[in-house]
Amino acid sequence: MFGWECGRKRWMTAVAVTLGLAAAALGLYQGNRQASLQQSIAGEVIRFHILANSDSQEDQELKLAVRDEVLASLEELLEGSSGVDDSRERIREHLDEIQAEAQQYVREAGYGYEVTAELCRDRFPQKTYGDCIFPAGEYEALRIKIGEAAGHNWWCMVYPGLCFTEENGAYVSEESKELLHQVLTEEEFELVAGEGRLVLRSGFLRLLGIK
Repeated sequence: MFGWECGRKRWMTAVAVTLGLAAAALGLYQGNRQASLQQSIAGEVIRFHILANSDSQEDQELKLAVRDEVLASLEELLEGSSGVDDSRERIREHLDEIQAEAQQYVREAGYGYEVTAELCRDRFPQKTYGDCIFPAGEYEALRIKIGEAAGHNWWCMVYPGLCFTEENGAYVSEESKELLHQVLTEEEFELVAGEGRLVLRSGFLRLLGIK
């Protein structure tokens, strides 16, 4: 009986070690895969980032109002765009106009804040738009700063056009999801749409003998 108990403990220890190594390996694989896919995704999209002067209610409301004004102009500016390169060039060519429009709106709203607009690259945290999740990493973005730009900010996409505002933030319509599907590879889209994470999870469960 004693020998059987020892054998059982050794077997359980071996299983625990094996599962731990498998989990670590899967985590490393998933991390490397997501990092590689994030870089590929970043080359196909342009994000939109607007920073409020502060977190006061007035400044946050102003941020959202400026957002709506700029998005309306961008929708017209990017209509018929042939891709991310074309969209980038259109934004670059009209960057001064975008900034001037935002500045004018702020002035007419009764605020003395200076507004700046730039096309830049920066790190973004993981962000969810409805049921689409964009991994954290470096992305190109149209960034608008209002005043001190010290308040909570707001993100979305200007290419493909995923900026659909609603009371709680942003969501992705089925039409826009299809457009996103067209500009990303199948593997990239699976990661954004969550399908890739489900595949990995299912594989891990099978490895554990759970599913």
